[in-house]
Amino acid sequence: MSEATLEDLIALAERSFVRMQAQELIGQYLEEGDQAPFDQLLEGLILAGASSVALLRDILEEIRATKSSLRLEAINLRQRLMDTLANIGIQLPQLRTSGAAEALQQICQLALSQDALMDLAEVECKDEQVLQDICADTGSHGERISHKLVLLESIEQSVIDWFECLTYEAARSLEYTPGKSSPQVIH
Repeated sequence: MSEATLEDLIALAERSFVRMQAQELIGQYLEEGDQAPFDQLLEGLILAGASSVALLRDILEEIRATKSSLRLEAINLRQRLMDTLANIGIQLPQLRTSGAAEALQQICQLALSQDALMDLAEVECKDEQVLQDICADTGSHGERISHKLVLLESIEQSVIDWFECLTYEAARSLEYTPGKSSPQVIH
């Protein structure tokens, strides 16, 4: 095995490890609300300098994948709410929003407002408790998703800021001679 191939393999393993670690720290942050361990990882990458650009990009991908997963969870939450309410004769109005956070806020407000739902249809007494349980569960689940999205926005912006700084630093460090291409490459 050539030395270049071995170095590439080691670099790939390091990237995979850091990405896995970041994924774990993001999950921990969303569950516990403690951003310090994630900040320590980020700080280490920042101190490593421009060589961390690819790792920061990987972390951004992890954050964005987690956000996408939460948005899908919100869509499924709304669909389950609509299906369950349709079974007891209530049709939810269409939500018109520009983002997942706004949609979740509207779902939570509607789900927590049992009076608004009661106005949408006549509900039998036995269905009233079911409706209250559905509203409470959906509202609290929606609030958890919304809270996690807000947390992710915060760390995403921090990673973006540092990614842009280190990318700029890497670009400035390249030796450029007009008419010649640089032997250095930014990943």
